[in-house]
Amino acid sequence: MSIKEKKTIKGSSFAIVKFSDLSKVFELFLFSEILDKNRADLIEGQSFLLTVIKDKENSNNRFKRVNVRKIVSLKELTKMSYKVVHIKIDKSDSLQKLYENIKEKGESKIKISVEETGKNYLFELKDKRKFNYETLKYLNKERYIKKITV
Repeated sequence: MSIKEKKTIKGSSFAIVKFSDLSKVFELFLFSEILDKNRADLIEGQSFLLTVIKDKENSNNRFKRVNVRKIVSLKELTKMSYKVVHIKIDKSDSLQKLYENIKEKGESKIKISVEETGKNYLFELKDKRKFNYETLKYLNKERYIKKITV
């Protein structure tokens, strides 16, 4: 929601960042290392996935200490490739349609299965392909796709 960058007495940068989720608004301190890594991406109105660690030592303190360990922009998360993808299609005739959507080389290992005439066939593509959230979203709308597991 907002970010206010400040300096410590020693000159190190830190920021007070106001985030919100569906339940509340909360403020987190980002110290120099995390702030430096993420400064360019910390834009008001953007969505993020935060990895945090809660300090259990001071559980009686009314101010809970939460340390931010990692920040990932949801835009970046949707561009990341899946390691292994298993695609189940309706019939072998659909292989050409699937190929057209996943022909770009990438980092994902692709397994394709199809059931025909009472037999199950499983193929693993020799070359890795580009398969990210956008590809998943698009293929889930296709009628010939029965199931995709990532």
